Amino acid sequence: MRGLVRLAVFGVAVLAVSGCTQVVAPPLNRAKPVPSYKPAPVDVKKVLGDLSTLDPCSLFEPSDFGGGKVIQSGSWDECPVSLPAVNGSQIVSIGSVGRLDTFQAVSNPELKDGFSTSIYAGPMAPCGRLLHLGDGTALSVHVMLSGEGHASAVCPQVGTGFEKILERLKKKPKSVEHHTFPPGSMAAMDPCQVTPAAALAAFPTRKDWPAKHTCEWNDPAGNTVRLTFGRTDPLWNGHLPVVTVAGRPNLKLEAPGGRDATCVLMTNGPKAPVSDGQVEQASLALTLKGNPDMAAACGQVTQLAEQVWPVVPPAA
Repeated sequence: MRGLVRLAVFGVAVLAVSGCTQVVAPPLNRAKPVPSYKPAPVDVKKVLGDLSTLDPCSLFEPSDFGGGKVIQSGSWDECPVSLPAVNGSQIVSIGSVGRLDTFQAVSNPELKDGFSTSIYAGPMAPCGRLLHLGDGTALSVHVMLSGEGHASAVCPQVGTGFEKILERLKKKPKSVEHHTFPPGSMAAMDPCQVTPAAALAAFPTRKDWPAKHTCEWNDPAGNTVRLTFGRTDPLWNGHLPVVTVAGRPNLKLEAPGGRDATCVLMTNGPKAPVSDGQVEQASLALTLKGNPDMAAACGQVTQLAEQVWPVVPPAA
């Protein structure tokens, strides 16, 4: 009798446990799919801050691109890095911000980790990467066609370095640094605004950059004039000839380009608001499209510099 009672109790316990573990599926018409997780978008403009004072060299470490050396010369808009390559060296431009419609062959935006990015490629910027700022502009990373070897040799480093920049912006936004430019510094001047309008009357179409350190003018024939405010090491480019324009010394660079001719004049200003002995520099470049006459290009850019240099701060 006691055995029957124990058996009955055991049976009730099994039924009780079975009832606790029973899974009841909801009706198919009431089932809802689980939404895919999307990270919150990163406010890139807020992270970067004032573009006119942004230090693009603070966006990365050379090791992000596999090594190389930062070149403390050129426009305040960008930070160039010389990267070693198997067949020479290449220079990568990092941090320049421009309007999206000025980049060539831009792919559809891809959303990843809260960022909107694109790939682009043009004759002057192979394997470029764009970080969209959400207002029709984008920050670029691309190979500059200079140095030795083939630009495509460092395309893998460009892709890896770009991903490192995104990771840094998301995890360490306070690592972004800004320059402090004193009054009277070229860096505090907008070249589009300070250039005398009469000097560029023959170039009616104007293009500016959000950081306000570069301005470009074009004429109907496609000829261009570009004025850039930046910095340089006064000991660099010692091999270039020196000419006097508007009462101040200038380095002259002649850059033939097949059917085109580009002539550049560079004049130094006061000490740059950074260390390492750099000085401010204004660069005025004229490109004649479809005209390889270098003498004509240099003659015309010299005439323009005679009118532009008086507004540029002189060397200290």
